[in-house]
Amino acid sequence: MNHTEKLIDNEEKKTHFFDRELSWLSFNERVLSQYLRPDFPLGEKLRFIAISANNLDEFFMVRIAGLRQLKKRGYLTIPGSDQRLDELLTRVIDRSAKLRLQQQAAFNCILSQLGKVCEITDIKNLNKQELHWLNNQFSESILPLLSPTTLDPIHPFPFIQNKGKGLLLELLTQKDELIRAVIRLPDSCPRFIRISGASLRFVKVEDAITKFVNLIFPKYKIKKAGMFRVLRDSEMQIDDEASDLLSQFESSLKRRRRGEIVSLVISDNFSKATLNFLKREMRADTSAIYQTSGFVGLQDVDEILRHLPQKLLFKKWNARLPQRIIDFNQDIFAAIKQKDLLVHHPFEEFGVVIKLLEQAANDPDVLAIRQTLYRTTSGSPIAKALIKAAENGIAVTAVIELKARFDEENNIKLARELEKAGAQVTYGLGQLKV
Repeated sequence: MNHTEKLIDNEEKKTHFFDRELSWLSFNERVLSQYLRPDFPLGEKLRFIAISANNLDEFFMVRIAGLRQLKKRGYLTIPGSDQRLDELLTRVIDRSAKLRLQQQAAFNCILSQLGKVCEITDIKNLNKQELHWLNNQFSESILPLLSPTTLDPIHPFPFIQNKGKGLLLELLTQKDELIRAVIRLPDSCPRFIRISGASLRFVKVEDAITKFVNLIFPKYKIKKAGMFRVLRDSEMQIDDEASDLLSQFESSLKRRRRGEIVSLVISDNFSKATLNFLKREMRADTSAIYQTSGFVGLQDVDEILRHLPQKLLFKKWNARLPQRIIDFNQDIFAAIKQKDLLVHHPFEEFGVVIKLLEQAANDPDVLAIRQTLYRTTSGSPIAKALIKAAENGIAVTAVIELKARFDEENNIKLARELEKAGAQVTYGLGQLKV
C-alpha cells in the first residue's frame, strides 16, 4: 500500500460515506460528459447538455435550498455528521459554478460542430429580406406575449416566478437620463426564432427584443441589455402526521412559488451598480448570484432538437407488441388466462398495461382494480381508465405518491379527479416515498 492509498484508507475509516451533495454533483458531471462520446450523434450530445442543466436546476431548488434552510434555522453542522455547514455550502456553490462553466464550454463545442447543419446566428448576419421577415414575425408572434415594466418608484421590480427569466435593459432617454426596464419572458415565449428558409438558422429571442426594442420603448436608446434567470427554494417541509396531508401539500405548493432565490444567473455585461440594484430589488444573497458571458438558460436548447434531422439523433426505437397478445387478438384477459404474461420494457410496448386497464374498466366481471401511481398526469390513458372504471361501479383503489418531486401538483389534481369519480385514494406512507 503506497502513501496515497493509506491516506484514502484513513479518510474512509473516518467518514465511511461520500457527501451526498458532492456525490450528486459528480453524477451530473458524468451526465454532462456524455457529450464527449464519439459514438453519440450531435443532437443527442446537445440533449445531454440540456439534461445536465435541468439536473443542476433541481439541485439548486432542492439540495442547496435545503442547506440554506438548515443555515437559516441555526445549524452549524450537517445533521448526522460533523461536517461544517458553511464549509459544505461554499464547496457546493464553487463546484456548481465550475459545472456551469463546463456546460457552457460543452454547448459552444457542440454548436461549432453543428455549424454546417444548424446555426444560432447574430442578427447582424441577416440580410434585408430576412430582417424584414423577422420584424414581422416578432411583431405578430413574440411582442403580444411580452410584459415590459419600466422601473421607477411607481412601478417596482415585478415578481419573477421560479424558473422565470427575462431581459434587463438600461435605457437612455432623449436627455441622456438612465432608466431601467424589465421584460419578462413567459413560458409560452420561444427562446429561439427560426429564420425562414431552407437552412436551420436561429436567432435568440432576447436578441430580437433588443433589435426591435423601439416597438416597446419608443424614443429610447439601449445602453446595455442582458438576460437573467431565477431559481427559487422548492424544498417542501411536510408534517407526515398532519391530519390532512393533501391540504398541507397544497399550502406548501403555494409557498414554493414564492420561495427565496437560491440562484440568480445574469449576463456579465452589467455595471456593478446595476448588479447591486438587481440584488437589492430581487432580495438575492450574493452567494446566489452567478454572472456569465455565455447563454443564460441552457435548459432551453432542447427547443432546437425538435428541428434537427433524424440523422443527428438516436434512431427511433419501436417496441414490439408481445406475440401472445397478437395471437389472442389483443384480448389481454384471454392471453393471461392461458398463462401469466411478463411484459419486458422497453423492448415490448407499455401499451399492453394501458390496454389491460382500459379493458378492465369496461368489463362487467371486473370487481376491483388496485393501482399505484407515482408520476402520472391527469390526462394520461391510465388515469382515464381508472376514472372510467370507478364511474362504471368498479371498486378502484389508488395509492398516489404526493412526494413525487415537482409532480406534486399533478398528483393532487389526479387525486381529486379520482375521488370525484368514486375511487378510494390513499397517499403513501409517512417518512417514506412509495
